Amino acid sequence: MKHLTGALFFLCLLFLISCSNGYIPDTGISPAVGTQVAETQTASIWTITPSPTPIPIEAEIINVLNQHIKNYDSLAELIEAEYYIARLDFISGDGKVITTMRITIVCKSMARRTCTPERAFVLLMNAFRVAHGKEKQWEIISSKIPETVGTMELQVELAHAESIGMFIVGWKNVVSYASENLTAEQLDHEIILRPPN
Repeated sequence: MKHLTGALFFLCLLFLISCSNGYIPDTGISPAVGTQVAETQTASIWTITPSPTPIPIEAEIINVLNQHIKNYDSLAELIEAEYYIARLDFISGDGKVITTMRITIVCKSMARRTCTPERAFVLLMNAFRVAHGKEKQWEIISSKIPETVGTMELQVELAHAESIGMFIVGWKNVVSYASENLTAEQLDHEIILRPPN
């Protein structure tokens, strides 16, 4: 809005210059200088690239999803492992447009063997599905995710930041599964599991 106001001001200045035979009274600004200023301001407006997506607020998404991941199954958390979302990052594909949402889930367990990326993925997908069933929670999630996101990555780590695997799935598939328009079997064909490096 500031740029638009500035441009309008300088366009008015340009009009005044053209109506005053080359000079604005009491200022001594020549038409050439006035024209250059107006053209610079106008050009700056046209070079501003509007953001196609809202600025994401990751913490709100994490809080909603963690409500359904933590304490999902207290017995499993005691006997197997506890999972929670520690980070959520939006990644730009070409440096400008956000194309990927990366969720990092941490697994805490006394026995490493009970932490699996598969279990983390299932908990996350169930959290999306439950949140979708609760309209206000799904609105929080969907309103914070840029429209340009095409891929969701799930990075699974142990409590000391050691990666144990990553899932990659199309974001539209996640939304379809959450809204029950995609079956578990169909989703299974759309996911890629990458072992730790």
